[in-house]
Amino acid sequence: MKRSVGPARRERELDEWLATYGHRGPLESDLARPRFAELREVLLADLSRSEVVATPANDERNKGRGLLFALDRRRESFRDELMRIWQELRQRVREAAEREGFERFEDVFLITREDLDSSAEPDLAARREELARLSHVDLPTTAKHSAIEGRLASTIEDPSADETDAFHGVSLSTSDFEGRVQRADDLVTLLEDERRAERNLVDGRTVLVVPALEPSWAVIFGRVGAVVTELGGELSHASILLREARKPAVVNCTGIWSALADGDRVRLHGRRGVVERIRSEESAPGH
Repeated sequence: MKRSVGPARRERELDEWLATYGHRGPLESDLARPRFAELREVLLADLSRSEVVATPANDERNKGRGLLFALDRRRESFRDELMRIWQELRQRVREAAEREGFERFEDVFLITREDLDSSAEPDLAARREELARLSHVDLPTTAKHSAIEGRLASTIEDPSADETDAFHGVSLSTSDFEGRVQRADDLVTLLEDERRAERNLVDGRTVLVVPALEPSWAVIFGRVGAVVTELGGELSHASILLREARKPAVVNCTGIWSALADGDRVRLHGRRGVVERIRSEESAPGH
């Protein structure tokens, strides 16, 4: 029998979890991104909006998997230790930013070597605007360096992208699913948007569409109906977590991130590895 977890227990167990895993985080390979320990209030607000139930300590599904889990833990231990170092380095960078009088910690990562050798003050506001503009450029998944530089310089997107209704990728399950699109390129931003809205932006009818997956997205795998990603492989850590969560998912769907919009209806064809945009107002219920 499932039992709901009360607010006091949620907060206590979140703090226990952060004591062990707080040095990890979304897009954690990027030193500029926050660790989970820095996101306590965001995570607590997310837990407060979600139904949390107590589960048995020894999950029956994990029986007989001892060797595989041991190998997985061994593999992950190297990254785990690296992220502990990353957390300490990030803290030292933050302290340096405070000493130098930076108004925004993130601006530290906009500073170049040339800036350090110059007495002139860099225009950080202009660099933030440029970074925001370039973040929306639709880059090819594989290309020569010159081609990528050319795309960034022109910021021209594929004019035929919006005319495509079928996107081919690699399916992680044989299940079909139909739902509405919620695009998100950053887990923290999505959780903070939900906190400000004081409601969940994703639910069991949501097809979460992201540019790329990292394991930290597993925080909301249980709340969405399906997941689609532009980049990704079927053997990645995040893909393995999606299979464990038994979620319909298609990865490596080239062009889908820029082609779809929030609220679009799509249908995942699990056996074919295809995501189809449904332009008609009429659509069959997902399953």
